Amino acid sequence: MKQDPRRARQKRNYDEPLPRDEMDDSYQDQNSYSQPRRRPWMKILIFLIVLIAIVLAVKSYLNHKSVEVSENVTIVAVTPIESTILIPHEECHNETTSKLVKNKNATFFNNLFDSKKNPKYIQQNSTKRVCQTVNAESQVTNGYVVKYQFGNYIESMNVVTPPPLNAVIPLTELQKYQQQTLVNNVASDAVSNK
Repeated sequence: MKQDPRRARQKRNYDEPLPRDEMDDSYQDQNSYSQPRRRPWMKILIFLIVLIAIVLAVKSYLNHKSVEVSENVTIVAVTPIESTILIPHEECHNETTSKLVKNKNATFFNNLFDSKKNPKYIQQNSTKRVCQTVNAESQVTNGYVVKYQFGNYIESMNVVTPPPLNAVIPLTELQKYQQQTLVNNVASDAVSNK
């Protein structure tokens, strides 16, 4: 192939395509025709392998995490939560009142001769029961604060019924006590809001 002498002196502009006479027609695209296409299923296979590896890693992490949560805790202290409430009750007593009333048996002549037997006025007594509502203070236990040792840490939570002091129990069992507290608090809030 001969080159045009004018073109030899010019510098090549690589942005322009080569003219047809300068193209190398001897190049054969062996990759596109001789081997079958394997890339789509290879990509799917690689994707599945990566996906399985991720699933196994997450499952292993969750299993390891659940083993750590089931550690035992030691109950260090149990303190009651007490509050003062007012309990209304009725207090009743008898009141006696007396008043002077005109004597029906007294006559003009009785007053002149014998005023002691039939006085002009007599005392009349009446008794009636009087009740009033009185509030009495009372101490009630609303739950317990349980302090427990979890590893090197001391934590606390509110529970309804206290576990025994110095007991070693799983943390999940202690959390069940706390869930009862939450259910009771939600129920009491619902009743008080009505």
